[in-house]
Amino acid sequence: MKYFTPFAILFLAFSLKAQDLTWAEDAAPIFFENCASCHRDGGIAPFSLTTFESAAANASLIQWSLENGIMPPWPPDPNYQHHAYERTLTEAERQTLIDWVEQGAAPGNLVNAPDPPEFPENGDLPGTPDLVLQIPTYTSQATGADEYRCFVFKNPVQEDRFVTAWEIVPGNREIVHHVVAFQDESGQCAAADDATPEPGYICFGNSCAGAEMFGAWAPGGNPLTYPAGTGIRLKANADIVVQLHYPAGSAGETDSTKIHFFFAPSNNGMREVKFATVADPWTTNLNTPFVIPPNTVKTFHTRLDLDFGIDFTILRVFPHMHLLGKSMKAWAKLPDGSIQPFISIPQWDFDWQGMYAFPKLLHVPDGSKIETEFTYDNTSGNPYNPNSPPQTVHYGEETTDEMLFLFMEYLPYQPGDEDIVLDSTFLTAVFEPSENDFPGELSNVSPNPVDELLQLEFSLSSSADISIEIVNSMGRVVLRPVVARRFTEGKHKVELNVDLSPGLYFVVLRNADGQLKSTKFVAR
Repeated sequence: MKYFTPFAILFLAFSLKAQDLTWAEDAAPIFFENCASCHRDGGIAPFSLTTFESAAANASLIQWSLENGIMPPWPPDPNYQHHAYERTLTEAERQTLIDWVEQGAAPGNLVNAPDPPEFPENGDLPGTPDLVLQIPTYTSQATGADEYRCFVFKNPVQEDRFVTAWEIVPGNREIVHHVVAFQDESGQCAAADDATPEPGYICFGNSCAGAEMFGAWAPGGNPLTYPAGTGIRLKANADIVVQLHYPAGSAGETDSTKIHFFFAPSNNGMREVKFATVADPWTTNLNTPFVIPPNTVKTFHTRLDLDFGIDFTILRVFPHMHLLGKSMKAWAKLPDGSIQPFISIPQWDFDWQGMYAFPKLLHVPDGSKIETEFTYDNTSGNPYNPNSPPQTVHYGEETTDEMLFLFMEYLPYQPGDEDIVLDSTFLTAVFEPSENDFPGELSNVSPNPVDELLQLEFSLSSSADISIEIVNSMGRVVLRPVVARRFTEGKHKVELNVDLSPGLYFVVLRNADGQLKSTKFVAR
């Protein structure tokens, strides 16, 4: 008789478990949570990951993309700084998907698979927008080269309004690569549009000399929402300009992209979020002139001294380079000498640029220095180099030129800004530091996934007024079933009726002092 040691039995158990990976039980939950926003019917990705059949048909490509770091497309390095709504996989999730493919991409019992997530066709923000602007139906002209086209809207609002949330709703997700939004008080953009007979006009870089950028969207990006009592100012006398990027090969496809604005009920007491350039090729560049010689890898450093007499609250950053971009990093050096990381992109990708929000707003004191480094590869070893052989490259608005910018959304600082949460995904991992004095523990959420009834089990070390919130993956409170109810010391079970669209949510216990406990759950 053959006997197995305890180690051998344990090894065998792990081996058998590794062979049990299926679409229904293992792969589908990861795809649905992390990939389906792009990989779905009508999405920007080339195939869907919302069905077993489509995922299995592309299994080898999925494995190659994961093993080579191509997917998921999230350029910022999360080990340097986390950003809101990250499209990343844990190492365990990544390995699960690779193992699933290597084991034959088995379906499992498809009845056990979670329901595919539902994506609204008319925007992700709930409610009815206060202003909707839609470009005229336009047919892309992008044959062998990308097309950058600007469309101009006369602002119908008769007075300045504060925008508390806004979003781009692509008319054709398969061809809208990215969108940049501007306000123009000069009339120059409207004049450029009037000078062409067809809708809009060709543009790249800035939409026109007089325009000011106020935001951008890229595939996989989220609506831009602002904390309560804050927003961007939409000026009544400014034209609204949107620049759309249609990729090469999209000629003949039509698009009619929309932009949704949600306004604050009143301007009273609103704080204005501002959009500023904090790194550029001229005023902040420590390595002028901005010239990139052929056959060189060149790094430029910038510095902006914050000596304006006020502290700043940072919401988002938006770096920008072109095809020679190799890497970039930005940080703040605080007056005490410490470093506040902003963003690091170790491998620049011209096709994946966006506005990167911080999970919690950042406080940057007056007297700090905003510093960056931008590296460019103007060698033949850069597969994206537009020139063969490499040529001297200067600043310019054409794709074959180069740019160096870091844009930033900010507020004048007020105490407490650093506690404002934009992305509740990080509540458990990031926002419950050791000094968080919530008087208890959130021990269980069941069932998970949930249909209608959600049961919470938690304990308190002392009596407290507790509020319970349900927060969606964009950081918005969608339900507040319990508001400041008094709970005694000890263990508690609370059953909640929840009626939620399928997706990832967070349940948050919050006491009167704002301290919290949270955990994730899935609605189906």
